[in-house]
Amino acid sequence: MIDAFAEDSVCARVKMEVAQELILERQAFDTHMRINNGLDSITLENVNVEVTFLDKDGKTVRASVNPADNSALFFIRLQSLENITRVDGLGTVSPRTSADMHWLIIPAPGASRKVEAGTLYHVGATLTYTIGGESHSTEVIPDQILVKPMPEMVLDYFLPCDVYGDDPFTPEIEPPVTFSLGLRIKNNGGGTARNVKIDSAQPRIVENAQGLPINFTITGSEVNGSKVTNSLLASLGDIRPDNSANARPLDHDLSSQWEVCCLRCRVLPRR
Repeated sequence: MIDAFAEDSVCARVKMEVAQELILERQAFDTHMRINNGLDSITLENVNVEVTFLDKDGKTVRASVNPADNSALFFIRLQSLENITRVDGLGTVSPRTSADMHWLIIPAPGASRKVEAGTLYHVGATLTYTIGGESHSTEVIPDQILVKPMPEMVLDYFLPCDVYGDDPFTPEIEPPVTFSLGLRIKNNGGGTARNVKIDSAQPRIVENAQGLPINFTITGSEVNGSKVTNSLLASLGDIRPDNSANARPLDHDLSSQWEVCCLRCRVLPRR
């Protein structure tokens, strides 16, 4: 939010919005199961697969298909099916056919238990099906996954309180002075944030009741003090725990004063 002002003038307030997207890699696991039906003429029916999670002590760990379930240590999503259409008790595997299934497993922030070397879990499955009306159940031998600590990103934005451009109350046209929208991204988590990128849209005026002729344009970006690109996408690389990276865009065309000069945002993991 900014105020443009001059002596004997009316204060004009303008609200500006800069949409940004923070991109980084995080740990996930691909779980694969294959069901081979070697029978010549009998279909496996009522196929159901329940993926199971155990900790290193053999205790059951909660997983959920609901990304909003904060009580689960793992989020699991069925990614693909081949030669089978369902695995919820209504699936079928035709004779002399192999069915393939893939699940995506994403650990929740607390799954690593803050152990730097990683925390061990066992992922298995219970497979149930019927052959000719007779029920069968198979316990799939668990495999091991090692969950590493996750990054926790905090974004601090900084603006100069005064910025300078053309003064509408003088006959001369003063050139705008480029200024920075400073961004510091700090990793307060226990894991390295890999391949971090910040993607910005151009600034957008969302409120300008007095119709002030003002505009803002991102002309490029700097990362850690070095100009890297004229693109709106800035790559910051890897950010290790307790380390930070800095990025700076912005430009404009009219003298003004910012009402908000500092803003902090915390990035919450999205499953």
